[in-house]
Amino acid sequence: MNNLKKLGLLVAFIGVFTACKKDAPSIPLSTEKEISSFQLEAALNEELGATIVAEVGETGIEFQVPAGTDLDGLVATFTFKGEKVLVGNAEQKSAETPNDFSKPITYVVYAEDGSSRNYEVEISMAEEPPAVVRVAQIFIETDGGVPVLTKDYLDGNIRIEAIGDYPAFAAPTRIKGRGNSTWGYDKKPYKIKFDDKASILGFKEAKEYVLLANFLDGTLMLNAVAMKAGQLIGLPYTNTIIPVDLTINGEYMGSYSLTEQVEVHENRVAVEDGGVLLELDTYFDEPFKFVSSAYNLPVMVKYPALEDYSSSEASTELTKIRDEFNVMEELVKATSFPGNGYSDRIDRESLVKYLIVYNLTDNEEINHPKSIYMHKADNGKYTMGPLWDFDWAYGYEQGNVHFDSYNHPLFWPGRPSSGNAFFTRFFEDPEVRRLYKEYWSEFRSTQFPKLLAYVTDYAEAISESKQRDYLKWETGGIFSEDVIKLRTWLENRASHMDSYVSSL
Repeated sequence: MNNLKKLGLLVAFIGVFTACKKDAPSIPLSTEKEISSFQLEAALNEELGATIVAEVGETGIEFQVPAGTDLDGLVATFTFKGEKVLVGNAEQKSAETPNDFSKPITYVVYAEDGSSRNYEVEISMAEEPPAVVRVAQIFIETDGGVPVLTKDYLDGNIRIEAIGDYPAFAAPTRIKGRGNSTWGYDKKPYKIKFDDKASILGFKEAKEYVLLANFLDGTLMLNAVAMKAGQLIGLPYTNTIIPVDLTINGEYMGSYSLTEQVEVHENRVAVEDGGVLLELDTYFDEPFKFVSSAYNLPVMVKYPALEDYSSSEASTELTKIRDEFNVMEELVKATSFPGNGYSDRIDRESLVKYLIVYNLTDNEEINHPKSIYMHKADNGKYTMGPLWDFDWAYGYEQGNVHFDSYNHPLFWPGRPSSGNAFFTRFFEDPEVRRLYKEYWSEFRSTQFPKLLAYVTDYAEAISESKQRDYLKWETGGIFSEDVIKLRTWLENRASHMDSYVSSL
């Protein structure tokens, strides 16, 4: 091929390549430009006695500070959508950049396409204390700002701005995602773990804590109410729930419930030295597990930690735990029940109290079963608890809507399942029915009013936190109306329980 032909081919190739480039679609630049949240953290601004949360509008940021507050050098913590945020010519870094708020300030958010949006800051001073955060603030920074997207631990640091009598707290920590179905929602639940035991926000010392997201729950308190019912009725090792605001890597994540990890040690489920903690759950996703012989229950061993044993020791211990559980279960199913001494193996008092809480909250996950815990001290009886996971309670199981109906039966009629078969069997014991009537009557008259008062108090405590959560996630309806729905549903459910108990 002569040089002239080669040159022609080269020119043709360049022409085709250029045409392809012209024809390739370009990716449009984002137009997003918005400040989502804005606050002055007390921990970053020593002159403030408490964190102040601003109201962010379409074009403005408004907040109120106590009279006499020095506005020069305040540091704002904010979240935004866009490429960058400027005040004047200075790029703003959340929780880092100080500004003189005694002068007019405009935050300008720039989108990727170069467009911008202005937020004028308006500050007022009042002699009365301003509206402030009424729940504890938890700030977690992962090393390198890595987002928490998996159930693998990330190293980082935690800082807690406490409220009331609880001290502030800061320490290295690890954080990961947690949960089964709840991990699939936009608002994620998390687990945090310290290297050494720590007491935070009044909890007894432990290494592990859980942050529940309550994404399905417009009231953000359904788990808390269930736990409070368990405490009021006297179920052992019932969790405590503390509402908190959570920020990770400078981004406000929402209003969360801080609670204990369900685990065995002296400050949680105290059945160490030969005890067991079991979970009945159809997810069946723990490494050491078995299906029971009589009712085909999916039983997972949470304690002892068999993964720390040698393979032969773990196998021997698992066989022992399985055989002991099967003995109890087979006594429950036997034709000689209930007069065969089965109650020497399982504690009827805890069983009845557990079933009352599940019935009062209509937590029908007991039918599957899911998230049903049992523990046993060495040479002791199987005892129900701790309580766990009430996201799908309060009528949600049937229609995926909370509070839609208050008179669902706890146990599914005509729908076989292992949890249903096992737990309904106990009602064939006259002593269980007697205890059920006794404990419900006492709870109804002396403790149920306290539970309703708890709903009111909890709602008041988280009202501002819930507003911020709604701006982030837009879940739930009008909060005050949702709280009324919850109280009304509980009152109606209690009346339904009265009828149910009278029929036993």
